[in-house]
Amino acid sequence: MVFYIQVIFLSLLTFLIINFIGGLSSGFGYLSVSYLYKKDDAPAFNFIYKIFAPILLIFIYSILMYALKYDVLTNDIWMVVVGAWLIRITHTILWNRISLINWRALLLQAALSSWISYYLYSKFISKKSLFIPTIDNMANELWLIIVLYMYTLFNDYHSKSDDDAKGRKERYLVKRFSNLKGKYSELVEKLSLNKEIEILTYAIAIHENFNRPRIVRFFENIKGIVRPRGTYGIMQVKSDRPVTDLNSIEIGIRLLNDLYEKVSAITNQRKGQKEELKYREKYLESYILSCVTWNYNNSTEYSTEVMRLYREIELKYYTETKDKLDDPDKKFDALSGYYGY
Repeated sequence: MVFYIQVIFLSLLTFLIINFIGGLSSGFGYLSVSYLYKKDDAPAFNFIYKIFAPILLIFIYSILMYALKYDVLTNDIWMVVVGAWLIRITHTILWNRISLINWRALLLQAALSSWISYYLYSKFISKKSLFIPTIDNMANELWLIIVLYMYTLFNDYHSKSDDDAKGRKERYLVKRFSNLKGKYSELVEKLSLNKEIEILTYAIAIHENFNRPRIVRFFENIKGIVRPRGTYGIMQVKSDRPVTDLNSIEIGIRLLNDLYEKVSAITNQRKGQKEELKYREKYLESYILSCVTWNYNNSTEYSTEVMRLYREIELKYYTETKDKLDDPDKKFDALSGYYGY
């Protein structure tokens, strides 16, 4: 019983550590799961990191356990790697991200990672005398050079997997948008101040649903019984009590309408004073909507991602407004004057 508790705890810890370190490794090319298409500029890094990160962690756990004289806790510690992969797969399913994942690559990584961890456990970790490296049992430097060379070659290789990833993300967005429009189109069209707010509502709902899927919102509502104040529903609106997805759509649209009117009024007042607003009229709508999105969540990253999604929805489903927005990848630095308007 203690063994299973240990494996579950360390597996969960491993899963969280890998995600945390991966988030800090974006500069090295780490590619996290997203509904927006991003080219994999470092395929070797992502492939190797996902396979060997959990293995490295069980090495660290084992070193700590040996150092603390808890040798018995290293027994079958390779199972932690298997557990971490099972948690990742379960998380993907519960968070409704199945269509975003390249399952063949994921299962291959899981199988290789699990096999390598078992092999290294049986050959080294389980044999304490061989576990701490010495000059005699270190790998030959030539092999290290070869491995690094192969890593460099593989990291510069881009295959059709980029096209596959783009296709998966496009199918995910089509499915999410169609689902939301089928459920809420009448309410969204009725309450939205204009088409821009209508598109923005769908963009925010898709973004929030990706980060707060149905199962998370279910537990948020349960938490609301004890601590009512929080954010609820598919639009993640602030409320003193739990609300349904339908209610959150209504509250969210009213908030967006209010923000749009206020930001538009401020923008028109300052239009003659700010050089960036004199650039061209076409840019104003992007500027206003980005300010609205920022004020909805108080986050520049949030605003940028939602506006990229806005542009994709607009180009695919709202041809009558497609010429209004500027580059969706723009960071909108000019928003600084409107933060918290």
